[in-house]
Amino acid sequence: MRTKIKTQTMDMTSGPIMKQLILFSLPLLFGNIFQQFYSTVDSVVVGNYASVDPAVNADALGAVTSVGPAVSTLVGLFVGFSTGASVVVSQYFGARNRRALRASVHTSLVTTFVMGLILMVIGYFASPAFVAFMNTPETIAPLSVTYLRIYFLGIEGLMIYNMASAILRAIGNSRIPLYFLILTSLLNVVLDLIFVINFHMGVAGVAWATNLSQFISAALSLVVLFRSREDYGITLREMKIDPTILHKIFYIGLPAGAQ
Repeated sequence: MRTKIKTQTMDMTSGPIMKQLILFSLPLLFGNIFQQFYSTVDSVVVGNYASVDPAVNADALGAVTSVGPAVSTLVGLFVGFSTGASVVVSQYFGARNRRALRASVHTSLVTTFVMGLILMVIGYFASPAFVAFMNTPETIAPLSVTYLRIYFLGIEGLMIYNMASAILRAIGNSRIPLYFLILTSLLNVVLDLIFVINFHMGVAGVAWATNLSQFISAALSLVVLFRSREDYGITLREMKIDPTILHKIFYIGLPAGAQ
């Protein structure tokens, strides 16, 4: 018998409005900072420790930073989808519509998983084209492709974490996603240093460190949802897509992602 936990949420419908907004928004602000922390740490580590040769370090740093626009664009599109899911989940949560709430949560997660698989395959094989499109210098293009391909292999972890955290924020809990993000950001620092300094993995090392950290944050977030005894808790048998709800999520999320 699995142990269930009660996830604390914030009631945004009572109490001083400004206080509630500040308490809810602060974790979001710090969460954005720690999201940027991932790529910053990757750049710092490879730029300083990839090799004893400064020229090699410079190439490694250039490889990581050159793929930034492509990664940011793809992540931004998915953030739009998670925004749409968050809006739909929060609407049903506020309306206390249990059936629709559960359907929206499960639809969001299943769709995220499918999208992650598709993006992983396309991104892996299209990485050379992405790198060429960004006019990456030939001297660092192979390193950029390596980093981008490994990044896409772990895109599922990033997407599931973002969706699970969007669901938790939609029901008023913005702190748990932040706690997990802080924990795995610090883990990413440790893994970066181990893979690059101890195992001499260079660009590939920071990419794998990021992937492992993001998969752990995704797993922790899913554990919270699986063990929750609230109406938004998830079960394997309910993992299916509701076409009506999916249409509503895309209707809201696509414009947000396009921005």
